[in-house]
Amino acid sequence: MLKKFPFLLIILFFQCKDYNKLNQELLTPKIVIENHHGKELTDHFRYLENESDSTVTNWYKSQTEFAQKTLENIVNRSAISSYFEKISNEESKEKLSSLSIVNQLYFYLKASNTKNTKDLFYKKTNNGNEILLFSPSESEKFKNHVINYIKPSPNGTKIVISLTENDEEISKMIIVDVASKEISPQIIEKCWPSALGGISWLPDDSGFFYMHIPVTDKNSEEFALNTSSVLYKLGTDPADLNIILSSKKGSDFKIKEEDFPIVHLKDDRYIFAGIYNVSEFVDYYFAPIEELKNKKINWKPLYRSTDKVKDFYLKNDSIYLLSAHNASNFKILKDKLSTIDIEKSKTFVPENTSEVITSMAITKDGLFYVTNKNGINASLHKKGFEDASSQKLDIPQSGHINLYSLGIQNNDLWIVTKGWISDNVRYKLDTDSNTFVKESLVPSTKSERVDLVVEEVEVKSHDGVMVPLSIIYKKGTKLNSKNRVMITGYGAYGYSDTPLMDDYIKGWTQNNGVYAVAHVRGGGEKGDTWHLGGMKKTKPNTWKDFIACTEYLIEKKYTSSDKIFAWSASAGGVLIGRAVTERPDLYKAIAVRAGMLNATRAEFGPAGPNNITEFGTVKDSLEFEYLLEMDAYQHIKEGVKYPSMFLTAGLNDGRVGAFESGKFAAKLLAFNDNPNLTLLKIDTEGGHGFDRTNAKRIEDLTDLLSFGLWQTGHPDYQLK
Repeated sequence: MLKKFPFLLIILFFQCKDYNKLNQELLTPKIVIENHHGKELTDHFRYLENESDSTVTNWYKSQTEFAQKTLENIVNRSAISSYFEKISNEESKEKLSSLSIVNQLYFYLKASNTKNTKDLFYKKTNNGNEILLFSPSESEKFKNHVINYIKPSPNGTKIVISLTENDEEISKMIIVDVASKEISPQIIEKCWPSALGGISWLPDDSGFFYMHIPVTDKNSEEFALNTSSVLYKLGTDPADLNIILSSKKGSDFKIKEEDFPIVHLKDDRYIFAGIYNVSEFVDYYFAPIEELKNKKINWKPLYRSTDKVKDFYLKNDSIYLLSAHNASNFKILKDKLSTIDIEKSKTFVPENTSEVITSMAITKDGLFYVTNKNGINASLHKKGFEDASSQKLDIPQSGHINLYSLGIQNNDLWIVTKGWISDNVRYKLDTDSNTFVKESLVPSTKSERVDLVVEEVEVKSHDGVMVPLSIIYKKGTKLNSKNRVMITGYGAYGYSDTPLMDDYIKGWTQNNGVYAVAHVRGGGEKGDTWHLGGMKKTKPNTWKDFIACTEYLIEKKYTSSDKIFAWSASAGGVLIGRAVTERPDLYKAIAVRAGMLNATRAEFGPAGPNNITEFGTVKDSLEFEYLLEMDAYQHIKEGVKYPSMFLTAGLNDGRVGAFESGKFAAKLLAFNDNPNLTLLKIDTEGGHGFDRTNAKRIEDLTDLLSFGLWQTGHPDYQLK
């Protein structure tokens, strides 16, 4: 049931002004009341969900102009921007991404300091000459695009390049011949390989699987629904979709319209299909590759989502599975591909009760796997296929480990290490000595930040559970309650906040600030139960863990509440939004980028149905209550003094609707004659932030850091 109240009554009730004392334009609430399972839900700014309404877009424009003018008025803001530009220019010579190695060829993305976007390069050997393969800025057709994904063919003769513009993420793909650098005339539209399974080449380089998205308009109710796995053969018309699997075609098992049926290969014998959503564990099927010749593929079950398999590898007729079934910290199982029974599968590597098995890779020599304690301290292990026990390998650098191999037919293995005070470094395993040798495609000048201290502690949360907290600060910092603190967290999808020396951390600590990461429940730092402990019904643990970590920093005299700046992004909006609405007294300022701040309406935004598995749906009576509890917008109270807030979003965001940030800001401004500030910056040509240009990234970092330093009282960064 939906009730709409007269506009006049709203004005009389709220007595809203047109502008506040800062000359910041306010919106008049227009109440919409919905009844969900016997409970009335009041929404004061539902109309902000209509991005085609000129009232909405004009207000976004005025708020963005106000925010920009305010931020540009911060003394020494230009120095922060110059600092990030300097870092970017230094890193451009040696910072690579999307490295892919096939057939002794090294493909990677890199941006020069004269360009705003990355180009595609390759080398014929690790120490070979660098060859430019494709540059969007030098292409008339794609000069405004960004490369967001690459995938070379198994033999290295072709490479697929995914291109997007305006941070939309939704892409088009081109195919380039490596030897001649010629671009095929066929362009594949309506795809999202950077997020939806990438592409998977056929063994003979003749074609590949990818996910097709029928509706790419994020404002449509059909956006990202009924996707299909397509087999594209080189040289054919991309418009003639050869759909292998979808919710409407190709199987006898149920696929929901919001699922992503991703087909891929693990070797040249079988094709596999995972029925993905945002869950970590999904149903999987397989079939011999010869089935591609048939009109309909005879898919056989491989395992179910209840088997909690995160990854798997094949060796002959055996399959090795990384599973959390009856093992929250994961174990590695071994079974026959054709007769998997998780309950009876042989344990190849048992669960470690104090460390989580986070990833694995296979080579000719055996299985390698990474264990991680609290998401911050990784170890690497090797177990031969016939060995009775595992061997722990010495690694050159502590922190986080990414693991790469070329598969069962090869013995090459690489790791990339990264830490809170050290940048990414790549090493290759010397199989004769079982030691790692640094292997850089370009000379590196990176070094550890020896001026920094890293503390790893655990904090007792509201229910007695111990929550990991990482604290990074300059040597010599005094614990006198006077330090400026930037604290962040995430807590969703089982994602772990692993060590990373990001540019904004460099900038914050360079200005004598303390940086802290709360590894809250909902993440994966302590295994599967850690994720389940901050999901749906248990979601309040996410922000309560964050509050406990904030209180710890105050109690131990790292800082005080008027020096704390909290920030996060995306699903981390639940964390920050509810922490600040539950304990506004703890924070001086907060920032949220593209945040989930209106949880009861999230499923009606872009990609909303795809996230129901993680957060819930208002259509279910219990899950509605969970969503209401995690809805920061619904917890804003009239007359409360909230911290200063800086909210940003992009109208091209296909993951979280910009309206969630807009509604949150509008309600804060309407409900409170607050001496603190609420800034809203809506990018009309931006998205979620993954595919920003370098210039936009620097602008966003400058906004974040200058706002935080200003609000926490740094004397060098106050208003002019």
